[in-house]
Amino acid sequence: MERIRLQNEKIRERQKHVKADEDAFKSVITAERAKQEAQRKVQAQINQTREANAKKKMARMGNREWDAGKQESAWK
Repeated sequence: MERIRLQNEKIRERQKHVKADEDAFKSVITAERAKQEAQRKVQAQINQTREANAKKKMARMGNREWDAGKQESAWK
């Protein structure tokens, strides 16, 4: 009887450890997902800024197109 009680106690201890390990894993996964989501938001903001800068650059270059056909000698 004592042997069975000790085995049951060992089983309960293992179950506690497994449960604690699962909880720790879930918390790590949750934190990692939150970190990835934050990183995605930052990257999206960076991409938007880059796109806006590229559009501004293209607009500035487009404003200079009327000059494109002129020869350098015409500027002097």
